[in-house]
Amino acid sequence: MNRELESIAKAYATLDTIRELVTVSLAGYSHIEKKVGYNGMRLNTYGKPEYCEAKPQNVRLDGKRKLNGGGSFNDYTWERFRKDERENPNILTSGTSSSYQSQGSRNTGDT
Repeated sequence: MNRELESIAKAYATLDTIRELVTVSLAGYSHIEKKVGYNGMRLNTYGKPEYCEAKPQNVRLDGKRKLNGGGSFNDYTWERFRKDERENPNILTSGTSSSYQSQGSRNTGDT
């Protein structure tokens, strides 16, 4: 399993992409790698595409930040809203936690 995770980490440049990939894959979607658009796609029982938007969230191990289904929608426009209203994508939320801190970063307790 560790070798699989290492190869995934090498293939995907950022932790956000890995979180997104895991969330989408566990929900039964095929991951879409492009940055613009939906994060995953699968065919429904009628053979029509169903899309999803993944919103993984970091959760702290000390319990100060709870998994609440929040995610970043700061790039959401009215044009995107209309598209989503027509295509009705599933919104996938997931929580991940990390037991390490990167060098140079300090846990301030604010996040």
